[in-house]
Amino acid sequence: MTLRNVELHDNTGGNGGGIAFYGDGSLTLDGTTIQHNSVTGAGGGLSVDSSAIGHIDVTIADDPNLATDIHDNTATVSGGGISVSGNVHLLAASANALIRNNHAVEFGGGVAVGGGALADLGLAGNAISGNLSDFAGGGIVVVPNTSGSPVVRLFNRDGSNPLNVQYNKAAQSAGGLYLYPGNASLHATACLFDVDFTANHALSEGSAILVGDYGRLRVNPTSDAECDPSAVMALGAKPNAYGGSHLYANVGIDGSNQVTDAAVIDVDGSNAQVSVQRLNLVQNSGGYAIHARNAAGSSLAFSQCLLEQNYTLHEAVNLQGTAAGFDGCTFARNNINGSSVFAFDTGLSLTRSIVAEDGALQVWNPASAPGLTAHYLALSGPNLSTDATVIYADPVFVDPDSGDFHLQITSPAADYAPNGNEAGNTDLDGRPREVDKANAVNRFGPRDLGAYEISPACFQFDTVSCNGFESTQ
Repeated sequence: MTLRNVELHDNTGGNGGGIAFYGDGSLTLDGTTIQHNSVTGAGGGLSVDSSAIGHIDVTIADDPNLATDIHDNTATVSGGGISVSGNVHLLAASANALIRNNHAVEFGGGVAVGGGALADLGLAGNAISGNLSDFAGGGIVVVPNTSGSPVVRLFNRDGSNPLNVQYNKAAQSAGGLYLYPGNASLHATACLFDVDFTANHALSEGSAILVGDYGRLRVNPTSDAECDPSAVMALGAKPNAYGGSHLYANVGIDGSNQVTDAAVIDVDGSNAQVSVQRLNLVQNSGGYAIHARNAAGSSLAFSQCLLEQNYTLHEAVNLQGTAAGFDGCTFARNNINGSSVFAFDTGLSLTRSIVAEDGALQVWNPASAPGLTAHYLALSGPNLSTDATVIYADPVFVDPDSGDFHLQITSPAADYAPNGNEAGNTDLDGRPREVDKANAVNRFGPRDLGAYEISPACFQFDTVSCNGFESTQ
């Protein structure tokens, strides 16, 4: 069935206020407006559910002349705008589609993806914005159930106008994205390909993202069976023209507009799997930038990342019950109100990275640093007991006052670390990660510390700096 240039509005029901589509078949929305509908169940605007013996394909057409706009719908349970569950594939690869200003009382103000459903949301700009949940998952919720393990893949239809999950709010947790707790056989997965989360709000956990038990968060994966990057590329995914994914200006906040303990990324649950590459965390506010708790058996790995100008009530990174690794990351100019940059009770691996924070702030507490691995680092703060691969020096950024944390050619962090064990072959800008500058002395190897590699063009033709905009040709 195809609905073209149709408006569905002011309906009420149990599920699917505008459209309820069940069983088997296909549905295409082309220039369809679904607005001001309300339900007592799921899918205020659209509800789609299929059993194991059926299959439903839902397509939001990429029509430059007709916008599909799902807005101002309400669901008492989940999916204020859209709810899909079961053997369903939702494909929204469109630069002219919006999911905005919807409301769910429980979960998923904008979109709820449940059961064995696969949701491919390849949109442009602020396409998922202004949605509200009275509990959790202001923008998107992904909920495993007996129908299977759901997957949501977010990507860009237009790299110069990347998808921005923006201005969504949750009265409790997960302003932007919530990976609902699962178990050993059923889990929620979210795959983020160069997309942004901006100015989302939550009270208690995850102003941008909250990961529950057994949840799988993948940011810019190069390989993963469920994320399947090659399949996403085949759908027309475009790289972010501004370099990687961005979590920007997300806030943990209460009803009195006071900053709360919510982290930008919260992991609250056991056996979660978080693998993040090429991520900018910039100018967020909350208890922490990254926080894990109740996280026994979880795995957290960050590479090619930048954390800058965030405001935290406590440490920038706080890990309780699990270890985490940071490789090729830069921490700079954050307003950290804890006693150290990192706090952890199980383990921390910090390698090939730069920490350039307030000179009086400890990078970690040497009296409480179990399971620490610290190699090939440029650090600030009081000297700690580290090996000869760690230096305490100004990393010589290009223009830190303007938020440019690329390295100048004269940086002591250039050509400093060995290659190998890469999570990805590019830096935060998408440039080659391992570049041996011809006239630079390798301290321990050819790789630069931190989130950015100085490109050959910068070394050969720019004798002062590289700001990420020069040609690499």
